[in-house]
Amino acid sequence: MSDRFLNTLTAGTGEYALYLELRPKVNREHFSHFLTQAGLSLKSDPALVHTYTYAFEQDKSRAFWNLMMVPGDDLVYGCTIRIPIRFAYDALERTFAILKELKTIVPFELIDLELRNQILERMSNSTRLTSYHTGLSEKEWKHIRQQAVIPVDWQTFFRNEDKINKRIVIFTSLAV
Repeated sequence: MSDRFLNTLTAGTGEYALYLELRPKVNREHFSHFLTQAGLSLKSDPALVHTYTYAFEQDKSRAFWNLMMVPGDDLVYGCTIRIPIRFAYDALERTFAILKELKTIVPFELIDLELRNQILERMSNSTRLTSYHTGLSEKEWKHIRQQAVIPVDWQTFFRNEDKINKRIVIFTSLAV
C-alpha cells in the first residue's frame, strides 16, 4: 500500500486511523468470518462498490474496518480502521481487544496513521517535502513507516508516549 495513498485517508479528518498490514495476505472469507465473529457486520454491498466495509456501531462505540484487496483478487493485504473522534475511546479500546485476538490467528503489523502523519508534519519544514508529502526517497518512506508501527497493546497506546495530538484530544475529553 502506498504511503502517499494512505495520507489521503486521514488528512484533516475527525477520525482516528490505523492501518493493518497483513503478512502474508489472507483469504477474504476467512478474514470476514473473523470480523463477524468479533461482532462486526458488513456495511457495504461488495457487488455494487467492490469493497468490503465492516463496522461495529453501538451507543458510544463506532469503528469502520475497510478491507484492502487488489481488484479481482480474493486476498486481503490490509485493512484501514477508521474511528470517529467522538466515539473514539470506547471504540479504540474494543478495536485493540479485537486486534489482540486477531494477532493470535494472523501475522500483521499495526501502523498508526496518526503517528505517521505527525512525523510527516514535523518533517514538513524540510524544503524537500511538499504539502502533499512528496520529495521523500523510498528509503525515507520505509523509515517513517517503521517508526509508525505500534504494538497491539491498549495500555501502551493509552499512555501516548509519542504525544499524538488526536490521542490527546480523545483522552483529555475523558476528564471533562
